[in-house]
Amino acid sequence: MDLPEPQLPRGPSIQSFRTQILERHEAARRADLVLRDQICANLEQKRQTGLLIQQAKGSLREFEFREVIDFLSNRAVREYIRFSQHNTAPVANDFQAAVHSIKTALRLTNALPFSNRGPERLHAQNFFSAATSLIQNLCAQWAKFIRIHSLQNWRVEELESFAADLSPVEQMIKVVAAELKHKEQREAQ
Repeated sequence: MDLPEPQLPRGPSIQSFRTQILERHEAARRADLVLRDQICANLEQKRQTGLLIQQAKGSLREFEFREVIDFLSNRAVREYIRFSQHNTAPVANDFQAAVHSIKTALRLTNALPFSNRGPERLHAQNFFSAATSLIQNLCAQWAKFIRIHSLQNWRVEELESFAADLSPVEQMIKVVAAELKHKEQREAQ
């Protein structure tokens, strides 16, 4: 019969771990608050810089404006303006929006390099935004027009012409739907 090994008292060990974990957890929470404030302040500075660049561009002659921003690349000027246009309100305490924008903001001052894919990605977002706006506008105009001019009152030529005008949109829907179905089937496998 083996005798159980004597065990050291566990209370001090448990308390030591608890104390260390609690101290580090609290330090991490304090660091989160500092980081949160710094990120929001960083974005607000860059938003205000973009606003100033826009004001200068609108107020100064071209050669004067060039003199004012001669230390910035054309891309930096364009990105500052774009950044301030996408962040129209002061950042204040909207930390979720700030986190979403931090990569772009860090590229403005070269803390992160601009990637070659950056403008392409921004362009793709602009396409989706523009397409969504066009579709929403078309649907609103359609609803307004149909209330006044019921389809039952359209001549056959008008129906045919409008159906032909919509056929490229119908083709886009088919292509997108087919790709979506293809991806869903791949994911299901």
